Amino acid sequence: MEIIKRKLKYFLKYATFNKKFLNYLEINLSKRLRLLKPIGLPHTIMIEPTSLCNLKCPLCPTGSKQLGRENGLMNFEKYKKLVDEVSPYIIRLRMWNWGEPLIHKEIDKMISYAKSKNLIVNLSTNGNLLTRELAKKIVDSKLDEIIFSVDGATQETYKKYRINGDLKKVIQGIKYLVEEKNKQKSKYPKIIFQFIAMKQNEQEIKKAEEIAKKIKVDYFTIKTVGIMDVFLKKDIKKYLPSNPNLARYVIKKNKENRKHKVRNMCDTMYEESTILWNGDVVVCCNDAKGKHKFGNVFKEPFIKIWKNKEYVNFRRQILKRKSSITMCKDCPGNTRDAPVLYKKIK
Repeated sequence: MEIIKRKLKYFLKYATFNKKFLNYLEINLSKRLRLLKPIGLPHTIMIEPTSLCNLKCPLCPTGSKQLGRENGLMNFEKYKKLVDEVSPYIIRLRMWNWGEPLIHKEIDKMISYAKSKNLIVNLSTNGNLLTRELAKKIVDSKLDEIIFSVDGATQETYKKYRINGDLKKVIQGIKYLVEEKNKQKSKYPKIIFQFIAMKQNEQEIKKAEEIAKKIKVDYFTIKTVGIMDVFLKKDIKKYLPSNPNLARYVIKKNKENRKHKVRNMCDTMYEESTILWNGDVVVCCNDAKGKHKFGNVFKEPFIKIWKNKEYVNFRRQILKRKSSITMCKDCPGNTRDAPVLYKKIK
């Protein structure tokens, strides 16, 4: 309910009585009709500022060194041209993917530019690089939301997954941000304390929520752990929580299965698109390795790529036999099994 209220608030603020609203209606109609060549454009775009990261999380293709593509940082001038192209239509810009966005030295400028184009901008971070100076820049940038992935309430537990991470640094970084918001008398960015529930940390959820309240974040959320690709499936039992209410999978006959039925459909292939740091367009974050590339926005317009034959063929394959695509065959095509709890703190 809290997520729905938050999304409705943003929608009314950014997409009422303008071209974005018409586009939103067009893309939803396209999804309902299952059009291979949508009428509108996606209302959300995920941009990967960088594929580099300072941590070595074992279930992350970047952290486990299994990304399988070149690492780098998105060029700021090319980023600006991309935002110029899509901003008249899209509502939201996600500033992350398979890397730590705070590594990008111009991340605050990237946020500020997107905000100048009337976009909702949110960012997800492990928080280890957030200094007082950077906290000020983020508040100055007018970022709407920032998600901190804090998967433990003690350093001993936290470091089991966030390898090379320092929980004290993360908490201090959040405090810097809260202080700067108060100093500027700003409501933004909304701070989300995200806890990915796993076997090694599920006993610390209550303590983590107490920390979130103490440092005065805006929201506390529990998310289920996901296994992104077949090369990581072997690790699922090691990380799957004991509490079935905290898991997006169930184990049947020694095999993991999604709780929700997998269907020959995908909301994301209509509503959202992901752009890697080098400009390559993929359908979503599940394609961490960039195996299904539809084009490159630094070589041709996104609008052209969105309706090209590669994208059309991918949508056709999803609608006919989704199981034939490795990265999609176990995905229900929506995010119903990801968040377990989304609670407003203040």
